[in-house]
Amino acid sequence: MTDTKPAEITLSPQQRQAWVDMVTEVSAELGMAIPPAVEFDCTSELKGAMRYDHDRDTVTIFGGWVEAASDPQELASKALASHELGHRLDRERLLKRGAALRAAYCILGIALAVALVIGAVEAFQSSGRFGPVVPIWVLLLPFVFALLRALLIAVVRWPDEYRADAVAASLYGPQGVHAFLDVIGARTESRLASWLSPSHPTDRMRRARHPQ
Repeated sequence: MTDTKPAEITLSPQQRQAWVDMVTEVSAELGMAIPPAVEFDCTSELKGAMRYDHDRDTVTIFGGWVEAASDPQELASKALASHELGHRLDRERLLKRGAALRAAYCILGIALAVALVIGAVEAFQSSGRFGPVVPIWVLLLPFVFALLRALLIAVVRWPDEYRADAVAASLYGPQGVHAFLDVIGARTESRLASWLSPSHPTDRMRRARHPQ
């Protein structure tokens, strides 16, 4: 059974330029002398709608968002762009924190490996009738470490999203934040946008901070 690749949308040079111009316009409104680079992922999946990559200083606009909100000048698109550019205002801090997070993941990985080795030794030392007996705590370790990683991401990422939402609200009001969350919520299959995520608070939590 073969995987079905997502369809791709076609953007004319004029359409691409309209989106680039919008990002440039919003970045100027935020006081940025130099706008970020803009690139396009034209698959029809919504994915992240738009995404700011602080390592490459690039805003990616996804084809699924363009399908859902075709006019770059509409409120939802401009508010979402200001949200992503809100992350850019934090770029230096994000770069430093990214290095710290990579170090933390490395430490977690080493700790997991050491714990698994200790568990394996303990298992062979307490072999039963049918061979080594794996301690229960060893079986639970991967789940515990996955939970710790998710909690670590949530602790550092959720405040980022709240700050970026506040930037969008400062330019376009609470209605701007609600506008792009409405588009994402309507487009995302199975209402995934409203689920709890390590990287993003739920839509309800984000809307509650910007009542209309």
